[in-house]
Amino acid sequence: MGPVGPAGPQGPVGETGPQGPKGDTGAVGPKGDKGDTGATGPGGSSGSATAAGSAGSIQYKSGTTFAGDASLVYRPSEKALQVGDVVLKSSQVAAHPFPQITGFYGVEGNRALGIHQGYTSTREWMPNSGVTTYSRAFDATITGTATAQPIANSRWAAEPSIGYASDAAAGSQAAFVNTNGVVLSTTGSTGGFVVMIRISVKNWASGKRWFVGLCGDNSVPGNVDPGTLTNIFGIGVGAGDTSLQYFSRASGSLTKSSSVIGAALGGANVTFVFKANPGSQTLYSGFIHEGYSYGHSYSSIPAGVLYPKAWVSNGNTTTPITLSMNRIYVEYLTDF
Repeated sequence: MGPVGPAGPQGPVGETGPQGPKGDTGAVGPKGDKGDTGATGPGGSSGSATAAGSAGSIQYKSGTTFAGDASLVYRPSEKALQVGDVVLKSSQVAAHPFPQITGFYGVEGNRALGIHQGYTSTREWMPNSGVTTYSRAFDATITGTATAQPIANSRWAAEPSIGYASDAAAGSQAAFVNTNGVVLSTTGSTGGFVVMIRISVKNWASGKRWFVGLCGDNSVPGNVDPGTLTNIFGIGVGAGDTSLQYFSRASGSLTKSSSVIGAALGGANVTFVFKANPGSQTLYSGFIHEGYSYGHSYSSIPAGVLYPKAWVSNGNTTTPITLSMNRIYVEYLTDF
């Protein structure tokens, strides 16, 4: 056989065949169980914190830390603030706030903080010496026999006062009427007042009468019960009363309610307060008797001019009754 000849040239590459089908995804294996919660660690020891300053003191901050006692203490039982040795507290009589100050122990008594007279109009009256009086922008009609009440070392004689006594004849009176009126108004920013009258009633007995408050006229009442007067708002005692009464009356029926204080006031000097806010027809009354405050309100007196008045009458008895005057103060309220 003859020799093998050389190899022929390589033929062309054949076409790629079609792709085969994709295989299915294998099943997911089961999820493993969740491990149990580990045991609670041992409890820690009790902590403690100590605030600087005294009990009730209000702290102040210096930078990011409290710097200690600021000498400003809240006294919750008295609703008061103490600054150093001075205590500032509030009092509200006849719905009118009277800030007060006293000392750390309160033995000095409470003292009302006054307003600045440059911001309000005021009138005042009080005894001077003997039967002479001091008044500022104040006019009054006074009836009764003026009797000096010298200051003395006894409970109700330790401040200035003058007694105005009625006659002994039945139906006799003594009165103190401020003829400078105050205004009750329903017009916004109009009217408003605080009237404070401090008196005591001497020689009271059953059947005698007295009244202190506001009236729509500036005359001296006759020998009548306070409840028969019209356009009045005040506090007093009628001939049949044995305890202090609140009187309110426009022109219709009388509104009258009792207080727990006896008709003779225990002989005490009592401060009566009457107030109306600017533009409001609601009247408030109150009084301070031996350190305790009492109050009442009424809202049916017609708007207009009212006159502060204090008055006593011996009714049908034949012994005098005395109106003892300590002071009167009138402040005209304004909306600044």
